[in-house]
Formats: sequence, structure tokens, C-alpha cells
Amino acid sequence: MSPHARCPLRPAPWRALPVLLAGLLLAGPAQAQIDHEDCDLDLDGFQSTGCGGEDCNDEDALIHPEATERCDGQDNDCDGVIDGPDSADAAPLYLDADGDGWGVAPTGAAGCGDEPARSLAGGDCADDDPAVHPAAQERCDDEGADEDCDGLADDLDPSVDPSGLQSVWIDADGDGYGDARAEALQLCDPGLVEGVGVGGDCDDAAPETHPGAPEVDDGQDNDCDGLTEDSDSDGDGVPDLREAELGLDPTNPDSDGDGLEDGAELGGDPPTDSDGDGLIDALDATDDRLKPDTLPADGKVSACGAVAAHAAWPLLLAGLAPLLRRRRAP
Repeated sequence: MSPHARCPLRPAPWRALPVLLAGLLLAGPAQAQIDHEDCDLDLDGFQSTGCGGEDCNDEDALIHPEATERCDGQDNDCDGVIDGPDSADAAPLYLDADGDGWGVAPTGAAGCGDEPARSLAGGDCADDDPAVHPAAQERCDDEGADEDCDGLADDLDPSVDPSGLQSVWIDADGDGYGDARAEALQLCDPGLVEGVGVGGDCDDAAPETHPGAPEVDDGQDNDCDGLTEDSDSDGDGVPDLREAELGLDPTNPDSDGDGLEDGAELGGDPPTDSDGDGLIDALDATDDRLKPDTLPADGKVSACGAVAAHAAWPLLLAGLAPLLRRRRAP
């Protein structure tokens, strides 16, 4: 048997080459497209680091190796540095030792302001005190500090916090009360002027006139309550001061509400107490029983203002008579 008769016939290898090439032409482009989409999800033209590329964030088309670095807390250009001095919007940095966001001296470097002990704003006049900087509120203090760094402190600064100011009045007559007609000064330090902390003086040229002074018979308002000794606010004929002394109402002509004005009930001095109960008529509404048209016929009144007992007997007997007659009837 010949050697060719012992082995099966096999196609020559070169005969399969056309088939192999055809398969590659059909499958190759589709497979290449799939690989490209998996490695550049954001379609920014840069493959992700997972595919061996340099795109450090394949979900953001604005982040890739050729992007511009900005102060936004992200590594825009994928150089491993977030923000930094190469950022397009980096600004000069100031030394900020107290960390209040305001610096004193420029450092000569640029940055985004998130560097330790650095700030983007200057103008701090006390870099060892975080409460002092250009955006702080000026306030009254014993040290006279310039909290807002505008060169003015306390009373010299019109922007000072008004909650810390104290009212001071000028006291021309030295009676301890300031002129009520003058506007009080508002100061951090009341000691800057010779004044007092209480106003209300209705005559700052008369030391005997001020709130709390005794009212005297001179036609003046000595205690600055708006009234003189002759004032009669309710027109009942009794001066307000007299009504106040007796416990009457200076604004009500009939203090006890009995229909009689205080002036008509008051009488002389001491005031009238018709029923002798220790309460003057102007304050005693029950003394109405003693008006002329309400007195009993005999005019006799008991100590407590009631009709005398003997004057009531006729009335009592008249009421009992019918009962007595009924009992006698057979």
C-alpha cells in the first residue's frame, strides 16, 4: 500500500485563509466599537484609567487630561492635584493665622483659598483674633478694639452695634435728672460727657423740679408729672393732687359711682363721712341712703345708717294685723 493510501486526504492550509480573513473583516469592527464605548463612557475622547487611559473620571466629559483646572474641589486635568496654584481662577493668597477667612499680608502665591492658614481676602487688622476682621460687627467694649478694621472704634464708629449703647442726658441743674426735652446721647462710654442716666426733668434750670420732687403750692409742676397743685383733670371741683391724697380718681368726677360728684360729697376738711363708717362719702357708695329724698320721715338714722328701730314698728304691726285677725276668727 502506498503512503498516500494510508492517510486521509486533508485540505491544504492555504485553502482556509480566505474564510479566516472574511471572518475577521465581519467581526473585527463590531468588536472594536464595543471596546471603545466601554473605555470612554463620557465620550470626551479619552479612555478611562481602567482601560489603560488617563481619564480619571470617565463619567464627566469636562474632566480629562487636557481639561482646564479650576477651583471647584475636583481634579479637572487628572494630574493628581485638586485645585492648586495652576487653577485658571486661582487668586493671590494672604496669610490667615487665626482662620477667620481674612488675611494680613500677601504670601506671593496663588491658590483657591482652601490651603491651610491662607485666605483669598486681606484687610485683617488683628490676625490673632478671629472675632476681628473687615466683616465683623463693631461693638462696645472696654478695650476700645476696632472689630471691623475700618480704623474707627466704639463711639467713633457709626456702625457700632446699638444694643451696647447707653442713654446719657445732660443735667444742667445738677439735680440728677436730665432734660426731658433733649434727646439722650447714645454712647458706649457714658464717661465721655458729664451727664446722667435718667431723664424726665421738665425744668432743667430748676434743681427743685424733677421727677419725684414734692409738689408745692407755687403753680408749677414740681414733680414733672404733667400736673400742678391746681390741676383738675375731671372737672369735679377737687384738684388732682387733693384727689390723689384722698384716694379718689383724678380722672373720674364720681369716684364711688353713686351719682354724686366728688366735689359735692367731699365737704370740708376733714372730708365728710355722713354714716360714720370711716369711709368718706366721696368713696362710699352706700351713703346714698342719706340723701334728703331717702331719709325716713322722722329723720332719725342709726349709727350704721339704717332707720331707727322704733320707726320700723308701725310697718311691722301693719304686716302682722291680718294674721292676728285670722287667728281670732271662730
